[in-house]
Amino acid sequence: IAGSVMLGLGLGLIFRFRGSTGGTDIPVALIKQKANISIGTGYYIVETGIILAVSLFLHDPKLLIWGYINLFVTTKITDLASEGLPYVKGVYIISNNSDDIRGVIFDKLNRGVTILKGMSGFHQREINVLFCVLNRRQVPMLTDLVKEIDPDAFMVLTDVYDVMGYGFKSRNINLQDSGN
Repeated sequence: IAGSVMLGLGLGLIFRFRGSTGGTDIPVALIKQKANISIGTGYYIVETGIILAVSLFLHDPKLLIWGYINLFVTTKITDLASEGLPYVKGVYIISNNSDDIRGVIFDKLNRGVTILKGMSGFHQREINVLFCVLNRRQVPMLTDLVKEIDPDAFMVLTDVYDVMGYGFKSRNINLQDSGN
């Protein structure tokens, strides 16, 4: 297990700085590009085939079990090291008081809001879906503000691993030559 943690950490750092090991990360990069998945998930897909083949060839179920345990740990640590912990949250809010909530997000949290047009599945009527990206520290304040305005509001929080644009700095590392 400790070896899997170290391997995942090493792989994650290599990929964070746009490097390559020259091994199975090449098909992983192709899968990631085509399927828009994380590096760890790509590794899981590629390495699963290898683990299955070896365990079937050697007729050893222990290899299969330990292989998957180690693969799971490695892929999780790889994603953590290459993408980092999510530092911002994306929030979807559905409420009959969306205008009031939008105003509070602007005024109290100093964040922008995107209004998406949606259709409620139950009542079959058009609704406004608010989408906002904010720092993790702002989530409790937003939750309190939304509950205050509409206790029945529906909120979905999602992890955002990178965001670009006004009010946020990307964590992606730019290794392009600046021409100097």
